[in-house]
This record gives sequence, C-alpha cells and structure tokens, in this order.
Amino acid sequence: TFAEFSQSVPILELNSRETVARTRLLRTHLPMNRMRFSDEAKYVYVARNPWDCCVSDFHVTKDFPVFEFEKGKFEDFLDAFLRGQAGFGDYFDHVVSGYARKDCLNVLFLTYEEIQKNKTDVILRLANFLGDAYGAALKKTTGQHLRG
Repeated sequence: TFAEFSQSVPILELNSRETVARTRLLRTHLPMNRMRFSDEAKYVYVARNPWDCCVSDFHVTKDFPVFEFEKGKFEDFLDAFLRGQAGFGDYFDHVVSGYARKDCLNVLFLTYEEIQKNKTDVILRLANFLGDAYGAALKKTTGQHLRG
C-alpha cells in the first residue's frame, strides 16, 4: 500500500541524515541537478504533465498549514508556479534536469501518464531496471496481483 511505502521509503527533504543514511531507498522532490549523482546508485525520475503537476502542488500547498496558503487562490498559485516560485522551483528546469540523464544506464525516466496508462508494463520495466533482487520481488508481486 502507499502507506506502507511511505513508511519504509523516507522523503529526503523531510528526514534527518541519520534516517536517510540507514535506508537503501529514498524519495525526493529535488531536481536531479541539485543532487549528488552517483554511478553506483539507481534513480527513477517520474515527470508529470505541467498542468496536473501545478494543480496537485496547489492542493498540497493549500492543505499543509506550514505553507500559510490555506485561503490562497489558484490564480495566485499559478502565477508563482509559472515564475518557478512554487513547490520545488521551476517545473520546466526540474524536468529538464531529469530528462538530461534519461540515457544514463542508472536512470529510469518515466512519466506519470505512462504509469497510469499501463501499470503492469511500467512495473516490469522497473523490475528489470532494479535488477535481480528487487526485480524478482516486483515480478512476483505483480504476477500475484494480476492473477487476483
């Protein structure tokens, strides 16, 4: 479940160094050009349609009091989003930083839309990308899910 995933895979920006250092998997919203890139690590970058991303970020921003935008209007958020001053910086720079590494052997570049369109295919691609240990578990889980 998403709840189990969220508990076992910490978000880099929201956790201490100690928490991040103890885990083999982590999530981040940082653009790839703001991370230390390692040839030994594997990266899965998921891009999303800019309009959907903007709407989603708007709701997240409204729902979390820390952003102090509970009564904010979408028009104001859209202006900030288009100026690169909302969420995680400039959307287009962010996606370009991921896309620039799409041909690296240790990067799997996906779009949210392709995941939604064909989950099974994407899970199998992810399994192949991750390699034997994780791949076998993903393939087994996917097979069980498909059999019902």
